[in-house]
Amino acid sequence: MGSDEIIDLLVKLFCDPGKDEVLTISPSYGMYETVCNIHNVQIKACPLEGEDFQLNADKLLDMVTDSTKIIFLCSPNNPTGNLLDRNEVIKIAQKFNGLVVVDEAYIGFANGDGFIQEAITIQNLCVMRTFSKVFGLAGARIGYLSGNAELVEYLFKIKAPYSINKLTEKKLLEVLDKLPF
Repeated sequence: MGSDEIIDLLVKLFCDPGKDEVLTISPSYGMYETVCNIHNVQIKACPLEGEDFQLNADKLLDMVTDSTKIIFLCSPNNPTGNLLDRNEVIKIAQKFNGLVVVDEAYIGFANGDGFIQEAITIQNLCVMRTFSKVFGLAGARIGYLSGNAELVEYLFKIKAPYSINKLTEKKLLEVLDKLPF
């Protein structure tokens, strides 16, 4: 299952078509908008600010309505390449009542740790990562989500039963065997 499938599953799980909405940042990864359009879920984007394309948590939080169910944040952001300010992301997660998803597809190319540790302690924060970029498995479409156990259980209940084929699984296991942990 790739990260794009995880985005799709999260929108299916949290949003009612024609009723709910998603927030993201702009510019950012286009799949959030594509998935929302497919599921008839409104998407709004908060512009990043300055030459360093930084997130303004207060401005994004001002855009939240009762219909906002998910906030997608991409860090390092695609296409700008910058890490979002840690304090701004945590502030959003602490003040928003819905799900905050930090997409870390490019974290392996950044000078930062990402938000995996925070996803353990902040219940509404989850992190998506992929083996497609830094591990060179772009065609394999292997992504994963780290977050609270209840969310992960729900995602397993609604995902397709065979979303990873045997060849992809074999290649992933070869890569994992080479990792130093």
